[in-house]
Amino acid sequence: LGCSPGQKLLNLRYERYSTRTVVMHFSMNVLVSYFRDRFSQILLRYIPSKRLQRINGLYRLIRLVYHYRFLYFGGYATPIERLLHLRAIHCSPPVLGTMNFDIMNRELIWEAFRDFLLVLLSIKATVQRLWIRWKRRQTIFQVSKQQGGGSSRPRFVWLLSPQEENYFHSTKMSISPSGVLKCVECEQNAISPVRNIACGHIYCYYCFSIKQSCTSCDRNVER
Repeated sequence: LGCSPGQKLLNLRYERYSTRTVVMHFSMNVLVSYFRDRFSQILLRYIPSKRLQRINGLYRLIRLVYHYRFLYFGGYATPIERLLHLRAIHCSPPVLGTMNFDIMNRELIWEAFRDFLLVLLSIKATVQRLWIRWKRRQTIFQVSKQQGGGSSRPRFVWLLSPQEENYFHSTKMSISPSGVLKCVECEQNAISPVRNIACGHIYCYYCFSIKQSCTSCDRNVER
């Protein structure tokens, strides 16, 4: 009853944590701080500001000293827990040699999901680029057919716009002699390479995420 997320991860709970104790614990931890902040301006009318600051400073000093005492001697974590006699105990007796892999499994699942998204986005960009090129070829074919009467097959001499030619040229310039993509920001082998849509230059994923303009051509970074 009333375990915090951190206590659940550590397999802890409060000893003799009844409903009455829960209400008192909530009131002393949350309601007192809430009303103190809400009515601080009202209290200034009746209590001088210097005296109120001294009271607040003394309260914080007591909490700080008690925190150092807890770190050194152990026992109750806060003065409120000491007043309510709240002691954290294990939900089940600890057993030596057991390991909890839940957090590690969640981390591995998230890493795999992130890598899958990176691969999926790369495939999506490639398919989208091929689809646009195919649609442009179909358009050029239809225009050539209408102009030539369909008597001969059109020769695709120019299929890319000047922007696209510069786009692919920038990508080729980012390839090292060993065939590995290089980041234009850190000039190292690109880790999780990302291409800037505006100019085609290659970045590491981290270098790309913190850039606002391209390092090579000063174009705006388009994500």
